[in-house]
Amino acid sequence: MKFNQTITLLAILLSSLLTVSQTTAQIKVVGQIELENVAVPKSTVAAMVAWPSELSGDPGLELMPFEIASAWSEQYFGMDFMKIEMLLGLAALPTPPASPKFGLLVRFNEPVVLGGQMADFIEQDTFQDLPSYELEPGLRIVVLDRKNFLIGEESFLVKMLTENQEDDCRVLQLLDRNLSTNSLHACVDMAALRPMIMGMIDEDSIPENFRVFAEIPTLINSFYMRQEFGSQLQSEMVITAEPGQAAKLGEIMERGIKLGKEFMLSQFAPMLNPSDPVQKATSDYTRRLADYFSNQLSPTIDGNELSFNAGYGVSFAPIATALLLPAVQSARNAARRIQTQNNMRQIMLAMHNYVSAYRKFPTNIYDDQGNALLSWRVKILPFIEQNALYEQFNLEEPWDSEHNLPLVEQMPDFLKSTDLQLMMGQEGHTNLLLVTGENMLLGRPDGCDFGDFTDGTSNTIGLVEVNSEAMTPWSKPEDYKVDPTDPRANLGGIRPDGFMVGIMDGSVSLMSNDISPEVLLKMFTPAGGEVVDRQDW
Repeated sequence: MKFNQTITLLAILLSSLLTVSQTTAQIKVVGQIELENVAVPKSTVAAMVAWPSELSGDPGLELMPFEIASAWSEQYFGMDFMKIEMLLGLAALPTPPASPKFGLLVRFNEPVVLGGQMADFIEQDTFQDLPSYELEPGLRIVVLDRKNFLIGEESFLVKMLTENQEDDCRVLQLLDRNLSTNSLHACVDMAALRPMIMGMIDEDSIPENFRVFAEIPTLINSFYMRQEFGSQLQSEMVITAEPGQAAKLGEIMERGIKLGKEFMLSQFAPMLNPSDPVQKATSDYTRRLADYFSNQLSPTIDGNELSFNAGYGVSFAPIATALLLPAVQSARNAARRIQTQNNMRQIMLAMHNYVSAYRKFPTNIYDDQGNALLSWRVKILPFIEQNALYEQFNLEEPWDSEHNLPLVEQMPDFLKSTDLQLMMGQEGHTNLLLVTGENMLLGRPDGCDFGDFTDGTSNTIGLVEVNSEAMTPWSKPEDYKVDPTDPRANLGGIRPDGFMVGIMDGSVSLMSNDISPEVLLKMFTPAGGEVVDRQDW
């Protein structure tokens, strides 16, 4: 019996070893990157590679707290992260609202076992017939062998484990450029990202002097960056332009560098007194720094490639961020503004669809005594493809009952703010509120319909984005109550050029911060008989 048990145990061990090796069973070598039993999926658009264990032996990094990193990783994971031989990170084209698609190959220079405090929180299971640990739904660690691990999103890890490696993999070709183990290398297939980027750009929302930068995604084919570590900290960035577009791309980027330099100087100028010798010297030094950094960023054009190099202990990434901040911030603000507009349009459309079904705009949910229990935002959930969430609510209990309160954490994305940094305790809060109060129609228990807006639905504001001070839990029956003496209270300050409003005809507009309180109050009242010229907005 003991002999049979021994044979069975050996068979199980042998089959588990074979299972670990039977993934793609293919080795691909790119520069110093060896891909054994994994593949770079065809959908990959960005990649990075680094060799962390090489850093501890670099004289230029001798004062880095490597021993602390080792002790921390041993305590929490049972592994010494300073013994990671190679990190290879891969990412696919994001498809919102789904989670990011990515995978990380972690290769140690000696056998390790996942343990430490982390072992108390996760349990081993299997994934693609390999030992695995689920970190959270959709995110896991997969054990290839005792030296190689995969960490990432499940659907992407499946591709890494099952796809055959193509010889002409574009991302691998972009990454294989002067690979060295004392550097971090990263690349992005910009051509693959172009449709998504262009779909996020709204040229009308970009200041006129920055609109030229909206062309950049159409001109760039790929991006590569190398960051050396140690005493030199040299950086290299190479942008490959589409055929014949290098000169035009170079001109636009030179303009961006110039604007960045002017922005950098303008931030210091108001703080310095030119009549004070020390402050004048500070101003001169600031200008010298701006000249130096802008020269570092000036591209060298060779064919379709634009090369940027920064040396003498200067890292390229923070310099580029500082000098190109105006263009970066403009694009970021435009993307956030577009997302907010889309969210508000969804809400206005859901309200209109609700009217079509029930002949009145949605009101809060009340009990038999007239007490408001839940917000109108709960009522419109079925009209915005959130029926499953709607059915979880007990409509006869208040928003903060034992049953309903946990649902605050499930606030739908269309109610989330893309512009506000939430404070602690504001999770599940929204800043998109209806306009309510004296002489207002929305928010009344008896409801209203289109005919009640005698000033015209195109002249009446029904939805506003408020600042962080006026945010409210999304399921709570609470909205923006207009103060006739200060109708702009808690509006504005979110973005530099104004605040978004939803008009009762279903449109969404940006209201200028300079709008007069009198005009704004006229836009709030639905039946005041006022005539408002849109040029006054």
